[in-house]
Amino acid sequence: MRAAAEWEGWTSTTRRVRLYLVTVGVGALVLPWLLLPLAPTPVGPPAPVTLLMLLAVAVFHIEVARVLIGGRVEGQQPHKALSAWALASALLLPPPMLLVVVVATYAHARWRGMRVPLWQWVFSGAFLVLAGCAALVVRHVVLGPGPLVPGDASVSGSALPEVTLALAALAFLTVEMLLFAGSALLNHAEQEQWLRGQLRSVSFYVTEAAVLVVGALTAVLWSAGPWFLLLALPLQVLAARAALLQPVRQRAAEAAVLAAENEVLAEANAFKVQLLSMLGHEVGNPLTSVIGWSQVATEAVEAGDLEGARDALTTAERSVRRTREVLADITAMVAADTGALSAHPETVELAPLLRDVGLPTTQATDETTVRVQPGHLHQILTNLASNAEKYAGGVTSLTAVAGPDGCVRIEVADGGVVPSDVRERLFERYARAETHSGLHGTGLGLAITRDLARANGGDVTYRPRYRDGRPGSVFTVILPGPGAVASPVVQPSEASPAANA
Repeated sequence: MRAAAEWEGWTSTTRRVRLYLVTVGVGALVLPWLLLPLAPTPVGPPAPVTLLMLLAVAVFHIEVARVLIGGRVEGQQPHKALSAWALASALLLPPPMLLVVVVATYAHARWRGMRVPLWQWVFSGAFLVLAGCAALVVRHVVLGPGPLVPGDASVSGSALPEVTLALAALAFLTVEMLLFAGSALLNHAEQEQWLRGQLRSVSFYVTEAAVLVVGALTAVLWSAGPWFLLLALPLQVLAARAALLQPVRQRAAEAAVLAAENEVLAEANAFKVQLLSMLGHEVGNPLTSVIGWSQVATEAVEAGDLEGARDALTTAERSVRRTREVLADITAMVAADTGALSAHPETVELAPLLRDVGLPTTQATDETTVRVQPGHLHQILTNLASNAEKYAGGVTSLTAVAGPDGCVRIEVADGGVVPSDVRERLFERYARAETHSGLHGTGLGLAITRDLARANGGDVTYRPRYRDGRPGSVFTVILPGPGAVASPVVQPSEASPAANA
C-alpha cells in the first residue's frame, strides 16, 4: 500500500521534472567517480576512519536535535544539517565516498523521523552529492590536493584555509539551491508550494549557510587533529541549536499558525458553499412551488373555481411557511458560526407558547414559567415538532415539568428510532441517517435547536425510550426557570446521546 502511494506520488509529478530528476540522479552516481583524480591527498587518519567519524557525528547531531526539538518529529525539523556532512566529506574524502555519506546519513534521518516522499528523499540526496562535487572542484582549484590545515603534512596549499572553506561552501550552497530551484520550477506549483516559499525566504539561506559552517568546522577540526573535534562537539551542539534548531522551530511554529489559518479559511469556504447550496435547494424549491401554485390559484379564480383556488393558496402557504423555517434555521446557523447568536431571556408563561406551536400537551400547568427569549423557544419547539413529523409521524406527547433545581424540562416524545450510529453525532450539522436521505430538510434542525437552547442558558438532550414494548425517542429541552440558581447547561459528557442511550 505504501509502495503504491509512493509510486503514485512520483507519477503525479510533471514529465519534465521526472526527466530532470533522473538526469540529476545519474549525474550524482557517475560524477564522483569521474572526479576521483581530484581526491585530497590522504593525511592523518585513514579514509575509512574519517568516513566513520562523519557518520558518527551526523548521528550524534540528529539525536541531539531530536532531544532539543522534543522527541520524534514527523517532519524535516531535526534533519536540516544533512548537507553539512556532504560538504565535510567533499573536503576530506575521495569523491565516491560522498555517495556513502549521503546515503547513510539520509537513511538514518529517515529512520529517525524524516517523513517526506521517497522520490524527494532520493533526489534531494542526489542534489547534495552534486553540490559536494562542486565544493570538491573548488577545493582542488584553490588549495590543490593538500590538507585543509597547513603545517600538518609535507604538502601544504597556497591559499588560506578560510578562503578555501568559504569558496567551497559558497559553491556547495549555490549548486544545491540551483538544483532545488530547478525541481521547484519544473514541477506542479501545488506540489512545490513549501519549497518555493523556502527559496524566497532569506532565513532559509541563512540557516543553510549555518549548516555548511558546521560541516566546514568539522572538516577543519578533524584535519587539525581528531581530539580537537571531540573537544569541540559541545560547541557544535550550541552552535547548531542557536543557528539551526531555533530558526527551524520558529518556522515550524509559523507554519503551524499558517496551517491553522488556512484550515479556518477552508472551513469558511466550505460553509459558504454549503450555505449557497442550501439556499438554492431549500429556499429555491419552495419559492418555485409558491410561484406555481399562485398561478394555479389565479387561473382557478378566473375560471370561477374558488375551492380550487383555496386549495392552491393553502399549498402555497405551506411552502412559504417551510421557506420561513429554513431561513430561520440558516439565520441561526450563521449567527452561531460568527459568534453573534445571543439571547435576551425574559420570564414567560410556558403553556401559551406550547399551545401556539400546536403540540399535544399532557402535562404543563399555566403557572409554569421559564427564562427564555420567546422567539427562540418557538423555533426550538417548531424544530423538534418538524423533526418528529419527518421521521416519526409526529409528536406523541409533550411534558413540561419544573425541577427542584429551578430548571424546567420540556420533554418532546415521538415514536421514531434514532439509529445507534447516528446518536453520537445527532446534534451535529447535517447529521442524518442514510435511510432518511431522501427527505426534505437542511440537516440543521437539531444542531440549531441545541445552539438556541444554550444561548438561553439551557440545553437539549436525547434519549431512547421503550413504552408498552414500542421504541421511541425523547428530546428534552432544559431551560432555566425564574428561580434557577445556576445555568442548566449540561456538560458534553453528560449531554451526549451515548450517555443518555
